[in-house]
Amino acid sequence: MSVTEESQTSAERKLELASLPLVFWAIPVALLLMAHFRLPYGFYTLTRLVVLIEAAIVAWRFWKAGGKFKGAAVLFGLLALVFNPIIPVRLSRDQWAVIDPLVAAVFGVCALLVRQPWRRRG
Repeated sequence: MSVTEESQTSAERKLELASLPLVFWAIPVALLLMAHFRLPYGFYTLTRLVVLIEAAIVAWRFWKAGGKFKGAAVLFGLLALVFNPIIPVRLSRDQWAVIDPLVAAVFGVCALLVRQPWRRRG
């Protein structure tokens, strides 16, 4: 593989990560921050399902990007496991009150780093 082909492949991989729309990142952030309030149990199941799906998608895309992104892939894979609604991780409300905002921050920071709106030209 030539240097040009290798750089194109790398650029395509980065583009694939950045191609996720902003709303994709905003939905789990909003749900995780809303989880602080007392809401019906179904809301928390929906939140788990959304975070599971989105974390799995992000993990897969990071894994495909390879290289320095493998650590992020593992992180989002673990988040997908923690939030899965099929075999739920049972934690107290106080523990979730700490975890939910941290995971929301992970999604938010990741969105900023991947999308890098301050670097866009045009």
